[in-house]
Formats: sequence, C-alpha cells, structure tokens
Amino acid sequence: MDEQPIKELVARRAGELGGRVNPRDVRIEFMETEVAPGCRIFRASWGAGQREDSLSGLVRDGEDPDTYPAQALGKIFRRWIETGGKLPEPAHAARVSAYLYDGSDRRTVILSEEDKAESVKRREWLPHVRLPTLIEVDGRPGVAFWWAGPEGLSEVRFYFDERGRIRTTEKSIQDFLRGEEAEPVS
Repeated sequence: MDEQPIKELVARRAGELGGRVNPRDVRIEFMETEVAPGCRIFRASWGAGQREDSLSGLVRDGEDPDTYPAQALGKIFRRWIETGGKLPEPAHAARVSAYLYDGSDRRTVILSEEDKAESVKRREWLPHVRLPTLIEVDGRPGVAFWWAGPEGLSEVRFYFDERGRIRTTEKSIQDFLRGEEAEPVS
C-alpha cells in the first residue's frame, strides 16, 4: 500500500487541528492486514518526545483515508454487519475501536483476565471491571470495554445512534465507586 497519500492527508488533517506537519515527517503504522473485509486501520505520528503527536484512521476499499475516528469506526461496524451479519468477537471489536480512538497508544485495553490482573491496581475495583462485550443500545449494536490510561481506568461504549452514527460514552472507575451502575447490556 502506498503510504504517501495517507501521509499527505494526515499532514492536512493535522493542519486543521492547529499543527504544522510536513508529510515526509509522518510515520505510519498499520494494525493488521485487515480488521474487516477491505478495511485497514493505521496510526500516524510525527514529532518526538513531548512534541510527538498522532492520529489514527481507516483506509477502506482504496477510498481516501478517513481520519475522523467516529466516522471511520462507523464504516468498520457497517462492514462487519454487511459481511458477517453482526459485530465480531467482543475483544476484536474492542481492540479496533480503541486503536482508532487512541491514536497516541496511551491506553491499555483490558481484553483478558490477565490484562485485568495487570491493569487494575486496586482490589475494590475488580468487581466493576468486565471483559469486552457486545451491547445493544435501543436495539442498535455496539461494544463495551475497559481501558487503562494516564487518566485512570474507565469503561467505554461505542454504538450506533438512531441516525446511524457512532456514539461514545465513557465512565471512570470513580463513577462506579460512587455507586453508579454500568448501563445494562442487552
């Protein structure tokens, strides 16, 4: 895959976000061969140390790259549903969602009991933290999972809204400790 068009688009997008980037300074890293049929996702970064910045995106069926995470994830969700009739295994849906929404790779997605044991630092948090699960919000598909990052531990949910767009909710472990319950999984 020719990375130059991706680098040029990333440099333009960084400019929209207030950065100044030369396409030759952009580094591209792809996740997997394909996360869904015809879909490859990438992280693009530039700079170094405190000045490093990044974003992620999707290349689908030879179309121009999409560096808007919600839009890109919606395209992947639709592709999964078109080709498999549903979202894939929860861990795969969580990994792909996190990859797109964490372009700087600063969070650890809790995909297994081992991840949970390594990422959850306090015993009283353990009952709240669940492994990835597929969800429905008003009959529309999505995925819920936990991740740990610089801001702490939180549950994230990605799902389609009534207009077919990806919506995101995030609750910190502190919300759960204050007695808030996880939203029901249907």
